[in-house]
Amino acid sequence: MLESSVVYKIFACAGSFLVKLINGSFLVNFFLKEDETSRAQTEGSIFYKIYSLFRNILSAVFSFFRLDKIFAGSIYKNTFIWASLTALMAPILP
Repeated sequence: MLESSVVYKIFACAGSFLVKLINGSFLVNFFLKEDETSRAQTEGSIFYKIYSLFRNILSAVFSFFRLDKIFAGSIYKNTFIWASLTALMAPILP
């Protein structure tokens, strides 16, 4: 029902245009795109290996308790919520 709305289509079209514009930006590509040399250096770092081990352990615990099925479609998986909370708490927290 919402997808067939004219207003929704206008906002979706404008949003996709802005995303394409931002993704094609020189500055975004300059700072966010990485080459193979920097990727190899990063993955060879001891800090990356510690992070990778920690992430794999947390992922195994998450899967063991079937939290992926519990949180499927949950509001807690929405990035907007966490980004908003971070922006709201940044001026308050030291």
